[in-house]
Amino acid sequence: MTLPLALTLGEPAGIGPDITLAAWQRRSELGLPPFYLLADPVFVAERARALGLTVPLRVTETKDAAGIFPSRKKTASGI
Repeated sequence: MTLPLALTLGEPAGIGPDITLAAWQRRSELGLPPFYLLADPVFVAERARALGLTVPLRVTETKDAAGIFPSRKKTASGI
């Protein structure tokens, strides 16, 4: 299983939240590994709404975050 990446929000007034939300929307298309965001869920929801994005948010403890993602079977190449 590929463990998810933990991202931080960065400067809330900067472009980090917008990039993160856009990346989440296009994660399959871009072949991004699973990731989660360490941030205030209210802020993230408000920013997504302001950008016109629908992003499912799930609040969890950091220690439990990796378990939220489905297991990914390894391919013949080991990835």
